[in-house]
Amino acid sequence: MDVIKQSWKYWKKIWPRMLIIVVAAVLMILITLLTPQISQLIIDKVIYPALGQPLEQQNDSILDFLVAGFSPDNYVGICIMLLSCLGGMLLLQYVIHYFRWNFAHASNRLIANDIRHDAFLKYLNCSPKVLHSYSSGDMMNILSNDIDNVMDLYQHRFIMLFNAVGQTLGSIVIMLITDVRMAIAPLALSVITLFLSVRYNRALRKCYADIREGNVDLNSCIQENINGVRVIRSFATEDDEMRKFEKKNQRFRDNYINLTKVAAKYNMYFRLIGYAMSVASMIVGIILAVDGEISPGQFTTFTTYTGTLNGHMISIATEIGNIQNCMVAGRRLFAFLNAPDGFDHSKESLDMPARPNYKFNATVMNFDNSAPALDHVDIDISYGKKIGIMGKTGCGKSVIMRLINRFYDCSGGSITVDGHDISEYKLEDVRRATSFVSQDVFLFSETVARNIAFYDEGTDMDKIEKFAALARVNKFIPRLSDGYETVVGERGLGLSGGQKQRVSIARALYKEAPVLLLDDCTSALDYQTEKEIIDNISKNYGDKTLIIASNRATSVSFCDEILYMEDGVIIERGTHEELMARKGKYWMIYNEQMVNKQEEVA
Repeated sequence: MDVIKQSWKYWKKIWPRMLIIVVAAVLMILITLLTPQISQLIIDKVIYPALGQPLEQQNDSILDFLVAGFSPDNYVGICIMLLSCLGGMLLLQYVIHYFRWNFAHASNRLIANDIRHDAFLKYLNCSPKVLHSYSSGDMMNILSNDIDNVMDLYQHRFIMLFNAVGQTLGSIVIMLITDVRMAIAPLALSVITLFLSVRYNRALRKCYADIREGNVDLNSCIQENINGVRVIRSFATEDDEMRKFEKKNQRFRDNYINLTKVAAKYNMYFRLIGYAMSVASMIVGIILAVDGEISPGQFTTFTTYTGTLNGHMISIATEIGNIQNCMVAGRRLFAFLNAPDGFDHSKESLDMPARPNYKFNATVMNFDNSAPALDHVDIDISYGKKIGIMGKTGCGKSVIMRLINRFYDCSGGSITVDGHDISEYKLEDVRRATSFVSQDVFLFSETVARNIAFYDEGTDMDKIEKFAALARVNKFIPRLSDGYETVVGERGLGLSGGQKQRVSIARALYKEAPVLLLDDCTSALDYQTEKEIIDNISKNYGDKTLIIASNRATSVSFCDEILYMEDGVIIERGTHEELMARKGKYWMIYNEQMVNKQEEVA
């Protein structure tokens, strides 16, 4: 029920459509229930009298009024009337079914788009900390399969269940009206069917949960191997990965086999009960028919309703099982949609200034109760200032970049922008104020031009070429088959590491944000190309804020302030000249790198 409650906010938008679908379903049920009554009248009013065997029993069909105006011996007229009604009912049933089916699918697509939009938007806005709690396979399931299953819940399952319940209740009512004695056995066996349905439902719930978990593991395995195929090949671990895949694949298969076994066992029970129901009804019906208490038409109709009753009770059990599968998916989907995104939005009210001044005030950042990634860091980043950050891997360089982007909220201390806590500014404005180049370069499966102009919907080639030149992308463009229109593969497949880094830098420059963040994004470049790019940025970004994290001292030597970090703490800070005079860590690394550079040139 929780899934239904959570999803109602989407469905209430189209409740008039849903009402029409329900009315159509009711009409379908009524037509289906009334069809055997036509057959009863044909047998009792046409076939038997026409064969010279008029019935002494009173026909109790609820559709007697259709032939009330005909003479009893007007078999042709009665037959034409009944067949016309039967044909009309079947035609109407087909039209209603066609309308309901298409209307339900069209309505569900509207809702599916809304849910998919909200789920994808939630994914984009979640903090990395929240997303890390989901595997890649789990997230793919939520954004695709789980949404489809929730749609299936309303598109098919509830309609099928409503139809089965309606047919069952209608059949029971008509059977009781026809003859209570014939209804005793089917109703008694129906109670057993309902009891088994409850147990079947519980068993299916566990089976579907196991299947979903196995599917998530399998999808994660496949996605990891797709993304890491080059690493796998380079280490020649194809056999190991195949064994891992087979283990997960076998578990997934076993879960499905277990579901099949459970379904087969209970379906056998349901069919046996159905056969017993039919046999019991036929025995009672034969006795009553021989004694002349019911007509042949009533007997035929009753056996039809008995079969319908059993079939629809099996359908109820099956649909309840299918609904459980959808509910498992729905609980996971809405748990994700309703989970906090990892940010405190309660204070967001201010617009980001055009020339932001950042300040880290004894800022602390912890991840999962481990040692602080940042430990009481103080940095004053006035607008237009150039900051360089150095240090070993894991010292906290990237954390500073991500806190400025507000990928995380700090654990202690504060980060202010023009005197206000960064959490008081609208999150999207905070990120619009920065151009960020990550050390983990990602390019989209698009042209080089579209990757550079990612921030814009259009493609301004003059602007693209301008920033491509600053990032030295123009140096390798002539070697590409279609120049700027060359399509690069996922994650930049087809380009070298250095080429991908240059495209990502050009993409950040194209945005022309007031703050540029370069997170060790020149590591794959040679010294000369890196120097050209850094020189271009320093000249063309003179009036804007620039923060560079790098392991190369030459990349940050021009900065107004250089920070050297260890274990989340700033242990040295100053200009290049001040740090060189201090002869500390920065001085040592700078000299080592200059010696290595001279050896490379030699």
